[in-house]
Amino acid sequence: MRIDQRIDQHLKESKMGELDAAVKRIEKMTSKNDHDGARIAAAELVNKFSSFKSKVFLAAYTGVRDIHVAEGNLPASLLKYRDELDKRFYGFVKTTFEEDTSISDRIIGAL
Repeated sequence: MRIDQRIDQHLKESKMGELDAAVKRIEKMTSKNDHDGARIAAAELVNKFSSFKSKVFLAAYTGVRDIHVAEGNLPASLLKYRDELDKRFYGFVKTTFEEDTSISDRIIGAL
């Protein structure tokens, strides 16, 4: 194996290790009922690992969390918006990682 191939392989393995750790953190947040935090972490993860940089989902999920915290609960209208946002985000994740659907499945499954 050439040196450039070894470097590429090392970088890929390093990214996958980082991805695994991030997915585990998202799963833990979800299991502790921190659904807003898990969505924010997933949006950060997708932005970090994708060539498509979309800050829209990160900003939207942060806004949902901020309102949720300010209200002390998640109003029904905000829950409906978050559900619609989820559908768009899941589609974005699938498109972003269309070359390796196991990544998109793991991210979406962690939520």
